Amino acid sequence: MDAPLVIKIVNPITNEKVTEASNDKLDEDLGLNTSIARRDFLNGALISIGAFWAAHLSPMEQFALAQKTKSQTPRSSWGGNTSEVFDAGHAVRDGNYDDPNIAAEDTGEVFDLVVVGGGFSGLAAAYYFNQAKDSRGKVLVLENHEVFGGNAQRDEFTVKGQTLYAPQGSIVAQDLPPAFAATPPVGNIFQELKIDLEKIRVPQEASAFSVFWDQKSNGVRPRWYANVFAAPLPATVKRDFLAFIDSIMPFYGRSNWKGELERLDKHTFKDYVEKERRWDPGLFHLLLPDLASFFGFPDKVSAAAVYAQYGGGPRALYSFTGGNSGFLRHLVKHLIPKAIGGGESTEDIINGPVNFAGLDQKDSPVRIRLGSTAVRVEHEGKPDQSKLARVTFSREGKLYRLRAAGVIMAGGGYISQHVVRDLPLEKREAYAKFGYVPVIWINVALNNSRALDKSGVNFLSTYHDGFGVMLAFYEKMRAAGTARRLDPNRPNVIGMGVPKFYLGMSPKEQALNGRLEMQGTSFREYERKIRQELVRLLGPWGFDPRRDIEAIAISRWGHHGYVFPYPGFFTDGAVEAAKKPYGRIAFAHTDLERFSHMMGAIGQGHRAVQDILQ
Repeated sequence: MDAPLVIKIVNPITNEKVTEASNDKLDEDLGLNTSIARRDFLNGALISIGAFWAAHLSPMEQFALAQKTKSQTPRSSWGGNTSEVFDAGHAVRDGNYDDPNIAAEDTGEVFDLVVVGGGFSGLAAAYYFNQAKDSRGKVLVLENHEVFGGNAQRDEFTVKGQTLYAPQGSIVAQDLPPAFAATPPVGNIFQELKIDLEKIRVPQEASAFSVFWDQKSNGVRPRWYANVFAAPLPATVKRDFLAFIDSIMPFYGRSNWKGELERLDKHTFKDYVEKERRWDPGLFHLLLPDLASFFGFPDKVSAAAVYAQYGGGPRALYSFTGGNSGFLRHLVKHLIPKAIGGGESTEDIINGPVNFAGLDQKDSPVRIRLGSTAVRVEHEGKPDQSKLARVTFSREGKLYRLRAAGVIMAGGGYISQHVVRDLPLEKREAYAKFGYVPVIWINVALNNSRALDKSGVNFLSTYHDGFGVMLAFYEKMRAAGTARRLDPNRPNVIGMGVPKFYLGMSPKEQALNGRLEMQGTSFREYERKIRQELVRLLGPWGFDPRRDIEAIAISRWGHHGYVFPYPGFFTDGAVEAAKKPYGRIAFAHTDLERFSHMMGAIGQGHRAVQDILQ
């Protein structure tokens, strides 16, 4: 059981003041003791699954218990095997594999390319290398989890006999502004994979962010506004918001926009708003959910990042059912046709079962080896004279070694800098400047849609002063989801975005505090906050957490959160230094794009392949 908490709040169900030293009555009203499906993930690895497992234990306590009892969580199609992923990754960080003569079984395998990491960058690298070699090369992707996808994995729920998909992290793709625009070879990938973008375009009426106004934040009756302009803003905030919009809309129409980004990169956006432009501080608070959703630490983000992303105004959004995992399924199906059951249609690829046995076959030009954590990557001999690189990896508690003519490190800089041995000082110093935003993404399956239909929630909606900053109504990403007269009793699934930030702290302090909170907080504590927040956001329209919730899945992304664009990130040379290949080793990840997004990650995979080929 949780330790009792003394709380002084109002029960959101009964409106009675709660002052007792126990949460029992509140938990009963919220439905915490109901038997629903519960899943808990940490950095993509499944920690626990079930209705009433050790939900009162934090991830660290669950890891300790698993080690003590020598138990492991079951493998699943939603995430990886916990102990292998967690233990091997931290053993790399802690120097357990520093000995160059460490014992490992030699597989005897030699590949043209080994890719470390099976997310967007890694799978895109395999795709472009295979394309360049006309499918005559030998490529192996090493993925530490039990499912490919990196941050783009998905949850699956069955409610009322229907299967519902929801992204665990990577939700949408977007037409990009010039600062992040894909090069033509990368932009062609949708056409090459026979993906019709128009069929996955988020309807225009659902692509605008709605915003929640209520008593807690604004002293008014709860209401969702279709966009922030419709909300009752203070006159000075509305004036300055319009001035902000006027400054970003023509941003890329200026001939010196690159120089302007360099100038803006000297400021945090908060300082730029309040000190340089002298706009109402309420403008920053108004934009805080958006800033946190896109960039992480809203008070420390570079003004250049904000203008680079928002410049030119809204752009089209694209989303598969289940988020960007749908794109990766198309990519894997193309690379290894028998990897996903069913035909070639988008529906078959999205719904088809993964054929895990078909991912790592000797006769395939591209192979994906799951549950394999790279712990050492090094050249055989001097980097500038080496003919091969050695890759040592851990799988099911045992070390193996293979060789490759080229290696692409497609994991984040936070781990690549430890896995690659004798890394040049310049690259280590560059990686030391990189920071990552811890993010919790929560999916809640509902047995009806009545409150969603009545409330006016849009596809992506923001709110202030609560647990998290964003509510996602996935159904509206599709045209069918915007239709009227839908059955209010249909099951549904919604998402909650909870970037962990602590205003006033440095980025490193915010990141550390966020990771520590994720690792030290039980599922039950988070579930209580989820239910309370949903009562605030949807309760006025009839939502009942005890009656309506069928399942909750929590994905805790610590180091795997998105890269943080601090002031200087556009101009200090860290990204350029980190991009440089090293001997037979190249580097690719969304980190190197300065901003985390799907097309940028794919572009980094393409760039790294060019480094290897050259």
